[in-house]
Amino acid sequence: MSINYKPEMIVPLIIAYCERDAEHAALVFNRFKEKHIGGGGPWTVFRHYKELYDEAGELPNRELLKAMAHDTQRTEEQVNDFIQAMDTISLDAWPAHQVRQLTAAYYKRLQLMELMEGAMGILDTENSLDPLVLDRTESLLKDGLILNKPLDDTRPTDYDADFDGFLDTVLTKDSRKVVKTGYAKLDNDGLKGGLPESTLTVLASRTHGGKTATMLNMAHRQVHNGYNVLFVTLEDTKLSCDYKELALRSDIPLEILQSVQIADKKRPVNKFRERHKKASDKRGKYYIVDMGEKEFRVSDLRRLVAGFGEGKLDAVYIDYIGKIAPPKELNSSSMYEKAKSIAAELRRVALEYKLPIITAAQTTRESIRKTTQELDLDCISESYAIAHSADLIIILSGQSDADRIYEHQRYIKIVKNRISGIVEVMFNMYWDKKTLKIFDQSQHDHWLEYAAVTGDSRKELHPNGKWEEARPVDLKKTSKSKEIQ
Repeated sequence: MSINYKPEMIVPLIIAYCERDAEHAALVFNRFKEKHIGGGGPWTVFRHYKELYDEAGELPNRELLKAMAHDTQRTEEQVNDFIQAMDTISLDAWPAHQVRQLTAAYYKRLQLMELMEGAMGILDTENSLDPLVLDRTESLLKDGLILNKPLDDTRPTDYDADFDGFLDTVLTKDSRKVVKTGYAKLDNDGLKGGLPESTLTVLASRTHGGKTATMLNMAHRQVHNGYNVLFVTLEDTKLSCDYKELALRSDIPLEILQSVQIADKKRPVNKFRERHKKASDKRGKYYIVDMGEKEFRVSDLRRLVAGFGEGKLDAVYIDYIGKIAPPKELNSSSMYEKAKSIAAELRRVALEYKLPIITAAQTTRESIRKTTQELDLDCISESYAIAHSADLIIILSGQSDADRIYEHQRYIKIVKNRISGIVEVMFNMYWDKKTLKIFDQSQHDHWLEYAAVTGDSRKELHPNGKWEEARPVDLKKTSKSKEIQ
């Protein structure tokens, strides 16, 4: 689908350039270059105009404009339209907010055309008469019109203009949607409520350090509490994630669920099946999508989220940021630039769809030798590239940390926090290795009791330096009716 030339489309670009609004001009310039690479359309017009402006150091006169328009092979009518549009240019008549407003309109036009291209791409298949295909196309168009938002008009407003209204917003409980992680200590003491909408969270650890398990546990708890969650896996297969979620729900060890001996798991699985039916109505929707077999970009995530419709998702997980491919135009760029672009785009998606997005990153080799107290932003690979866009960064400590009491105890540490401002705080997390279920320090006793369910060990470090099994828990005191998430 071609984008037809319209004189007014190029005006915001020229204005932005002439006003020397470098940041905005670069943004719009790159957007036009991306859409019109190879010449033609507004991109060619702007390129010629830019050359004339740079050469003359002032706005080109009418004759130069005519020559430029003729060089771009426009009709006489188009040339006159363009000159007429350029005649309106003056710094007084075109303030910065109006430049952005016109640019936003062009963005909207591009997005609508891309939306229509996407819809036609779905319809142009062998199964174009399949009701499911038609429903998917209809949903894409309906939701796309709502969700594909352009740049906002940034007209300045006086802070005190609607100050009372702002105070009412602050005092409104639902003024900002917050999704709890399901871990009480982190939600209450670290985040003062949970993960707000429009935020990017990064969980970091060494290789095989528990990033995936932590995100799966958070997603599991959120679904258990009624939230709708999308989990995009770029490392594990969907089947592997399905098994892990089943272990978290059923309390059946993974080694039994994945056993080839059907007889070993038939009884516990059937017993769980009945229990699960009773609780299923209270759960949110859980969508696990395996995108590991193809190159996955943030643009793919945007299309995926848009396909659900407005308000249908509460949280999105991506495992992990290192597996996300950068935009094609950055293929030859440095690792820093790629990581910076990916993190920035993820946060834009979070802002566009008003969702908390949670992803994972690697820590550096040097961080392995650091204690939990020493962990900081420098411990994250490409730290400044990712940290610039992330609202919350949590590091999972290594299992060899000398401060821990139990063998299966880990620490998490908040090293960046735009959400509540609370940083440099650590929380205990306790793991069950049989089901990969993770408990926080508010559930310490539950974790000890849970060992009787799964058969996992609960070794603690004794003064003699040896790991010994913790004192058996008096299971008679355990409330059988209280479900452990």
